[in-house]
Amino acid sequence: MMHLNLLSEGQETVNLLFRPKLIPLRERLMEQMGHAPVGTTFYYDMSQVEGINGSGIDEIIAKPIQEFIKHYKTDDKYLVLMNLNKEHDHIYNINLTLKEENVTVVGKQNDNIEIIGNIGDSLREILVIAHELREVTARDIADRLDKKLNLTSTQLNKLNEMRLLKRYEVQLEEGGRQYIYRSLFY
Repeated sequence: MMHLNLLSEGQETVNLLFRPKLIPLRERLMEQMGHAPVGTTFYYDMSQVEGINGSGIDEIIAKPIQEFIKHYKTDDKYLVLMNLNKEHDHIYNINLTLKEENVTVVGKQNDNIEIIGNIGDSLREILVIAHELREVTARDIADRLDKKLNLTSTQLNKLNEMRLLKRYEVQLEEGGRQYIYRSLFY
């Protein structure tokens, strides 16, 4: 994982509240993301963030994720949030805006994985299992949830496209290939 610093020099905390001040920060972060290798998972340390509103969430979280989704086949990059803070209502505030933007992000608060934003119940259930097990296949999910293999394969692929699970391919000894889906925290 690659840490992206939200602070300017000399700052101990930051408020992500005023869009005109956030645009240069987003541009700096996006430049760093653009230069990173394919397959990189970036994270923001949210303990640095005291206040965040819809503008901050849109500029610093939603827009980068939307770019990752747009270029998921070529860039294969991801964003997670670490050290989400209850005192500052990070999850509540981020959830409101990401639902409007139709974007989802995963984060950690006190070592608990949080799924924040717009995601259906079925995809949420699969994502929770994938994070619990760290790595899954469509067969793992199909067997565990008593679903059809084609459906779970499609759902896992959707979670990868949404930049919520990493995917890699392995060649099977008996021939053919299989996708493995990995938690962003593994």
